[in-house]
Amino acid sequence: MEQAISEESARVAIAAIDVDGTLFSERAAQHVFLGILRSSGLLGRAAFARLVAIYVGHRLGLIDPVSARVRGLAVLDGLSLARAEALADQVAADLLEVVRPEARAEIATLRAGGSCVLLVSASLSLIVGRLAAGLGPTATSPPSCSCTASAVAAPSPGRSSRGPRSGSS
Repeated sequence: MEQAISEESARVAIAAIDVDGTLFSERAAQHVFLGILRSSGLLGRAAFARLVAIYVGHRLGLIDPVSARVRGLAVLDGLSLARAEALADQVAADLLEVVRPEARAEIATLRAGGSCVLLVSASLSLIVGRLAAGLGPTATSPPSCSCTASAVAAPSPGRSSRGPRSGSS
C-alpha cells in the first residue's frame, strides 16, 4: 500500500549552527585540545612546543587557518586510530561541558519546532560528530564532510522552511 506525501509535509526545515564561536567561545576547542595533549603525555616536549608555536602563529595571523590545521595534524601523524578516537572522545566530552547555555537552548527550540539542526565546522569531523551525538539523541555524522547533522526531524505543519529563524517561536 502506497501512501501519498503532500509537498508541505515533505519539507524539512534546516538550521545550520557553527561550532567554534557559536556553541562555545572561539578559542575553547583549541584550549581544550592543547590542555588534553599536555596532560596526556601523548606528545613529547618538542612536539608539544611545535604545536603551541603553530597555534600562536595562527592566532597572530602569521599562519593561515588551513596551513595551521595541516601543520598541527602533522604533529599527530602516526597516532593509532584507537588513540585518536580516545582523544576525540575526551576532547568532545570536555567541550560539551562548555557549550554556551544559550546555544543549547536555541538547539532545543529549533528541534522542538521540527528543524533538522546541523553542526557546521571546519574542525575535525572525528570531534564534531561526537559533539553532535552529545547534543542530540539522533545524531549522525556523514563520513565525507565536516558538516555533522545533530538531529533529523520533520518540521511541524505550517512552519516555513525558508530563511533564518527569528526571535521567538
